[in-house]
Amino acid sequence: MKVLVRTKGTEVTDPLRDYAENKLQSMEKYFDEETEGNVLLRVESGVHIAELTVHFHSYYLRAEQRSEDMYLSIDKALENLERQYLKHKDKLDRKHRARGVKKVNQDTFQVDSEPIVEDEGIIRRKSFQLKPMTEEEAIMQMDMLGHTFFVFTNAANGNVNVIYSRNDGRYGIIESEL
Repeated sequence: MKVLVRTKGTEVTDPLRDYAENKLQSMEKYFDEETEGNVLLRVESGVHIAELTVHFHSYYLRAEQRSEDMYLSIDKALENLERQYLKHKDKLDRKHRARGVKKVNQDTFQVDSEPIVEDEGIIRRKSFQLKPMTEEEAIMQMDMLGHTFFVFTNAANGNVNVIYSRNDGRYGIIESEL
């Protein structure tokens, strides 16, 4: 597993950087060598935030934890990441066994972010290439990322759809018409 440790608004000591790398490396038992792991460490208003992201094949796992200690934040985020992986492991295994694991070009999923002037009300803009997937795959991806909505190309009809989490715990879908 390839691990990249980044910081935002704070300096990180070498022992802390090594600790974060080693912790995320401990998940390599679940992934192959091509898997990429990112650790973002930041401090906001005295709160230590650790954000861990793992990109394997075409999936992302993401966990974020906040605490009064950076080491504790890293440990808790890693626990959440591992729990997410184990929760979705059976679904992922069944899907990959059925169609074989497809190696994905990393450039396809590269996200570009550029800051936007706050007067417009938009604080960040992201662009990405939509991957054709089923509604079930989109729900799983949304859950793994911890988001409340997910934009994808519906493999059944080729249209752009938005799947979202409803307050009642179920899901809704917005279908585009061309």
